[in-house]
Amino acid sequence: MGVVSTADRYIESVSDDNDDSIARALNAASALSREPLARIMYGQRELFHSNLLAWFFEELPGQADEVFRDFTDPGAEPERRVRREFQNMDLVFLWQGRNPLVIENKVFSLPDPAQLARYDEAIARWQNQPRRLLLGVVPPSVPVPGWAFLDYRDLADRIESALAGDPASYEVETMRHYARMIHRLVDLIDTTQIVDLNEDAWLSRDFLSALESNQLAHALGKLRGHRVATLLNEKLGGGVDASLSHGNPVLTWRRELVIEGHSVEAGLQLQEGQLRRYLRVPHLEGRSPQHVAERESYAAAHPDLFDFTGLASAIGVDDVTVIPVDGSYLRFNPDFVYRYAKVPTIGIEHLFRAIEWAANSLTASAK
Repeated sequence: MGVVSTADRYIESVSDDNDDSIARALNAASALSREPLARIMYGQRELFHSNLLAWFFEELPGQADEVFRDFTDPGAEPERRVRREFQNMDLVFLWQGRNPLVIENKVFSLPDPAQLARYDEAIARWQNQPRRLLLGVVPPSVPVPGWAFLDYRDLADRIESALAGDPASYEVETMRHYARMIHRLVDLIDTTQIVDLNEDAWLSRDFLSALESNQLAHALGKLRGHRVATLLNEKLGGGVDASLSHGNPVLTWRRELVIEGHSVEAGLQLQEGQLRRYLRVPHLEGRSPQHVAERESYAAAHPDLFDFTGLASAIGVDDVTVIPVDGSYLRFNPDFVYRYAKVPTIGIEHLFRAIEWAANSLTASAK
């Protein structure tokens, strides 16, 4: 009798709810936990995929051409080779008699238009102009001029088609394993999609715990945060970003203020069950007890910037508990001071309303 994994036990717990997508994702997680390539991937992520695809291009050139050649143009390159991290670009494939193909790899992150624009600027100076391919799981929210998009699931299909009928060898079987791993990985990444604005902003802690890989859980949590931030920015016109702190996703909405001649940053930040109203005060930056006391005194002189009146109504609850209860302030050195409301769960729509409430509060304070 085999060992029953945490993922398998969690699948049984959600089966009564007929949650097919979660069950499929956890089946994928269970399979990935037994896949050596996946174990390597967890520690490398984008780097792993780029390195393996470079190896594929070199060791199985005919099959790699079936996968990628459609994305290239006839040109004047003198030889076949791969460049890794050339001018910070993930991959550059070069074929004899063709122009290069630049590949930007995004597995657990979203395309960054500013990053792609920097690559475009560098590419414009190349003698042989390449085609550009964005390889990812999540397509750009709007098309990026000059960049084609290839979904990772389509990549896996192309690899499987290119290897169909090939006799077994180490190289061929490695890439077959890789294609199967990609399909399972995409099933997992699909859980970060936003289907309903009433969904909780974060993925279920029980679901993430069932994955049995902290690295994978952190990557999925971060990607979910980026997707929520992208949606909020579309609704708000910008100002929200997502990050990861101590393995936990963080969403931050910020606004620059000038108070008494000093530039400060005020905002709202969600991490785990804390919805923080905060200030960053660069002119009082420091870690000494004196600096800490100065920041707390500064915060106490501007209590309206830490006031949670009206938040409960905005997020559809009867009341919120504000911490610290004695009205004092918490901090992250060297310049961050805050108070927070306890919000064990908060839906995306209510988070949007909370940001609107915070923006209106800051506007009122500035008058």
